[in-house]
Amino acid sequence: MKLVWSAVYEYNGSNVNVHAPLSAGVYRLSCQMDDKRPVFYVGQSDNLDERLRYHLSNEESNGCIVRKLRRHTCYFRFAKVERQADRDGAERALYDHYSPECNEVAPPGPASDINFE
Repeated sequence: MKLVWSAVYEYNGSNVNVHAPLSAGVYRLSCQMDDKRPVFYVGQSDNLDERLRYHLSNEESNGCIVRKLRRHTCYFRFAKVERQADRDGAERALYDHYSPECNEVAPPGPASDINFE
């Protein structure tokens, strides 16, 4: 599956407001650490704008995500993916590729063959 990835945006409410669509897709969160920008979380949603706002809110219960956002300059990137089955496979592929430290459980199901850039 060929995903059309967004640009990389600094992860803050203003950028989510301007750039994140209300549509379904997959996303990844990364943070600046020295000269690298490792992915620390991957996910999917039927509303990317809403989900990305949730991670920035006081409602976020994943302590790892909260710590990353407090301690580092973080970034987000997304790809629109309408079909649930395609999102499931893309999310698993992202998880398998990046091994993100803040994902508490592996997404179920098999990974799809996707592009990462």
